[in-house]
Amino acid sequence: MALKLVKTKNAAFVVDEVQDDVREKMGILFGRAIHLYAKRVPTAANPKGVMQYSDYFSNQAVQVCRKDNIVEDRPVNEAENKIYQELSTGQGLDKDDREYLRDNYSEDERNEDQEG
Repeated sequence: MALKLVKTKNAAFVVDEVQDDVREKMGILFGRAIHLYAKRVPTAANPKGVMQYSDYFSNQAVQVCRKDNIVEDRPVNEAENKIYQELSTGQGLDKDDREYLRDNYSEDERNEDQEG
């Protein structure tokens, strides 16, 4: 299994690519993937928001993205590999994983500048 990090303009994924001739011809990256993110989500109880992190893994391969939308494609680093291994085996993320996601894959809405 050769994991790789794939970034598009709007998202980042750790992908274990699965060869599929049909999707290859269509220019689609296909594999088991985890969307890397950390984002603050406002709730009724906490308008400032609570943090949500990457938490979903499916054993089924999925269509990740169109290959022509990829802006970065590289081998995963140690932290990204650890996050993939933990989520793919049903474990939760630890404090270091959440900090890594906040520092590198924050998807917070930038609404603060628009309020007022």
